[in-house]
Amino acid sequence: MPLAINWQWDRFSALYYEGIIAPTGYYDKNALSTGRNIWTFDHILSLTWQLPADNELSTTLGYMNNLKNHATGYSSGDEVHFDYMLGHYFNPALAMGVAGSHYHQVTADHAPSGILATTPSEASSIGPVLLFTPRFIERDITVSVKWLHEYQAQGRIAQDYLVCRVFFAF
Repeated sequence: MPLAINWQWDRFSALYYEGIIAPTGYYDKNALSTGRNIWTFDHILSLTWQLPADNELSTTLGYMNNLKNHATGYSSGDEVHFDYMLGHYFNPALAMGVAGSHYHQVTADHAPSGILATTPSEASSIGPVLLFTPRFIERDITVSVKWLHEYQAQGRIAQDYLVCRVFFAF
């Protein structure tokens, strides 16, 4: 995330940032791989409302530009994702809630001749989320753990995700 702009108004905040996803994970063009071997640029706008009774609603809208896999010449289509989280804060350091998303591929894949291009895919997900923000060396560190179960998947196999993120300012 090389660039982020944040606005705060009373109990509402907006965050715009550019996400860069590097081609990580194992990749072999002749075998089943865990990585996609592509660079992705994710243009993201997140909105958060601090609701009454220590509740929060966060939404994120992102548009992902996928670049070409140079090992195969295959170009994945662009993608749109909408993510949400509705949570309750038991105290300033602990929150639980429900998270989910909807994903849709908006442009077709392009493949060199001889390679079958996939059809555009789509899926939704939902699951529990836990946020914990302890203080460590005079700084807040937020740990987010969520499990997402996909449903209504089209053009792909439905998956389950366990996502753990750590956020801290330095």
